[in-house]
Amino acid sequence: MNPSYKNRRFLNLIAILLIIFLNIPILSLPTPPSLDELIKESDYIAKVRISKIKEKKVSKTDISVTCTGEVLEAYKTPSPMPAKLDIAFMVLPEVYGKWLKATPNEGEYILFFINKVVKDSKGNLTNVIALYEPHPFAIHDFTKEYENKLRKALK
Repeated sequence: MNPSYKNRRFLNLIAILLIIFLNIPILSLPTPPSLDELIKESDYIAKVRISKIKEKKVSKTDISVTCTGEVLEAYKTPSPMPAKLDIAFMVLPEVYGKWLKATPNEGEYILFFINKVVKDSKGNLTNVIALYEPHPFAIHDFTKEYENKLRKALK
């Protein structure tokens, strides 16, 4: 083998490794579910007015958010939804920044919820209505266009 062939092969190998390592963050980004998947995997879907937003920084970039949700219209419910919900979620911009970069403003959203079993401090299991997980995929700005798309998909 001549030396130039070895050098070219080595440089090609380095180029391939660089491409792979530079793309790892892109490849590891979560993929949002389609609307059909969201509908199928959610127990409740509702138009909700979010208010009383409180945020707390838990790290340099991550934010814990709590707010109140007033259910304006339920699109999908296995049983009646409460009129008001206490909602909690995390904003993780380094992981989900493409979908949820910052705390949402007060306003109307279409939210996707699941039934979730949680254990209280005494060890009792309770069923609660929680945001679809991962949370950034549960929160959609309310628009008539998105609402119409949702209604059509629910039929």
